[in-house]
Parts: sequence; structure tokens; C-alpha cells
Amino acid sequence: MSSDTYSMLLGKYQEKKPRREEYVFPNSDNEAYRDVAAFRKAVKLAGIGCRFHDLRHTFASQLVMAGVDLVTVKELMGHSELDTTLIYAHLAPKHKKEAIAKLEVHYDKVVNESFLYSPDLLARAQANGTKLAHFEKK
Repeated sequence: MSSDTYSMLLGKYQEKKPRREEYVFPNSDNEAYRDVAAFRKAVKLAGIGCRFHDLRHTFASQLVMAGVDLVTVKELMGHSELDTTLIYAHLAPKHKKEAIAKLEVHYDKVVNESFLYSPDLLARAQANGTKLAHFEKK
């Protein structure tokens, strides 16, 4: 739960606290909602197409697109199997590119460290006819 959502819910609960209501958003009988009829009505009145489950899907999708790892998404969603969470993995193609970029940065660091310990590494590779453009210092 985000800090903004928590603060909003806490404020809503504290408003109701004097009446000792157990739920933040109780139904007219001061009980928990057991169906989503009120949600459906609100969605219809708002003129948007949304199912209750779409809220969970949106939550998971936003986590993935924000770069949260899939194991953490799995835990937050309460999925028992990672396969269920993998449904959302396709939402992060940008992160795949970023992962490759991290590898390239790591690789460049390793290569640059190699030059520090063996300055003639590139010269030997080139003398052997090896085409290692990515080894060249920038």
C-alpha cells in the first residue's frame, strides 16, 4: 500500500472512529462489503469500463513497469506461484534493455580493469588478428 493510500485510509478510519465502526468503508449495515455491486454501480456512473479485478491487474502492471522485480510483485500480489506473476513480465520491455545496458556497463568496467592490470592486452589481441572493438578504450 502506498503511503498516500495509507494516509487517506487512516484519515477515513479516524473520522469514523468515534462511532466505533470496524471497517473503513462499511456498508449500510456497518459490515464489510461482500460483493462488488457498489463498485460496479460507481464504475457505471463514472462511465468507465472497469472490473474489480482490473484494480489488481493495474497494481501488478504498475509495479512491473516501475521496475519492481517479479519475486517482490509475486509477494505483494499474494501469488503462490511465480508463473502467475509472469503474466505481467511482458509489460517491461524497457527494463530488458536496461538490463542489457547494465551488463554492458559491467563488462566495460571489467575490460577497463583488465587494461589496468595488463596494459598490453589490447595490443596482443590486435596482433593476433582478434577483432575486439568493444575492448578498445573510449
